Amino acid sequence: MTILPNMRNHRWGRFRSCPLAGRLIMDCRSSIFLQGKPQQACRTVAGLQRNCKTADRKARQRKGRAAMSEWEISTDRLFIRPMRVAEAREWHIIRASAPYDPVTRSMDESVAMIAAMQARAAPDSDGWQQFSILAKDGSMIGDLGIRFSPPFNATAEIGFAVDVAQRGKGIASEAVGAMVRLLFHRGRRRVMAVTDVRNRAAQRVLERNWFRLEGRFVESWRDGNQWFDELSYARLVSD
Repeated sequence: MTILPNMRNHRWGRFRSCPLAGRLIMDCRSSIFLQGKPQQACRTVAGLQRNCKTADRKARQRKGRAAMSEWEISTDRLFIRPMRVAEAREWHIIRASAPYDPVTRSMDESVAMIAAMQARAAPDSDGWQQFSILAKDGSMIGDLGIRFSPPFNATAEIGFAVDVAQRGKGIASEAVGAMVRLLFHRGRRRVMAVTDVRNRAAQRVLERNWFRLEGRFVESWRDGNQWFDELSYARLVSD
């Protein structure tokens, strides 16, 4: 059905592009006519606008899913991908058992955090993004946390945790190595990590992945009523 303005008595309204219909539609706030029937014209335009909004929303969802798939990694033993809301409770439990990194948020806050991450424009948008570390049977055995800088800075910070029952098997080293390679492949030139000075296991994971010790922050981390030093590690794409 063709939408036509009455050119003798009314001005053209504001045009909008409709990706669904593949044509221009008139804004109903202007007086437009559809074969001399203004009410029918407005109903037709309003329907097209609703359909266009639905199409735009679905297009954004498809784009988001495509962006998520670009951050999926498969290794010999693991599958790593952006975390889903359904996995947030398992993630909370794993993080709560991580040494030297007490979880202060509630379970519900952890779920809300992952839901907010899923609403981001892309996994590598500025800010934190959690990634699930999955065994080949699909069970969650750990996570990676990546804090992406703005693209201009081309850096990222990495954190990680592994389920208590899976520690000592090289899971963290394998996951960190795979993620660092993908970060470099997708344009990051520097990846850093900060650990509690007491967390020798995490430091060994970083050292096995060619991170170097760059600095020590004195009494920068509070655990209960005590303050501890932190160690800063980093690796460049050229290393």
